[in-house]
Amino acid sequence: MSDSLDKVSWPIRTPRLVLRRLEAGDAQATWEYRKLPEVQRWITSGAANFEEYLGQFMAAKRYAYDVAVELTDANGQPRLIGTVMVKVQDGWGQSEIAATLRVRVERYQRLTANPPQRVGQEPGN
Repeated sequence: MSDSLDKVSWPIRTPRLVLRRLEAGDAQATWEYRKLPEVQRWITSGAANFEEYLGQFMAAKRYAYDVAVELTDANGQPRLIGTVMVKVQDGWGQSEIAATLRVRVERYQRLTANPPQRVGQEPGN
């Protein structure tokens, strides 16, 4: 399967922002904001130092699904201010959706197999 991000004509520019594919060379720039305590609090795999972060960043090209968000300054120079992960896949591949639906389907199956009865009601009535 081809990478869905390859179908986009990069970079995408607005008067203030540039969106582009994240590259291996962006590791230091992303570390500059990811090392901040107020950012690390919200990420699942915070690193203690740049070397550890670089290992995570380069592992299996995890950056391949990220889009760099750059802010353009008054001189037209972009500065990396963040990233967004974009991974197009089958909805069932998203673990949160699959887990939620699995619980709901199991609950439905239990309820339809043994419907609740009112107190004092005879089975089958």
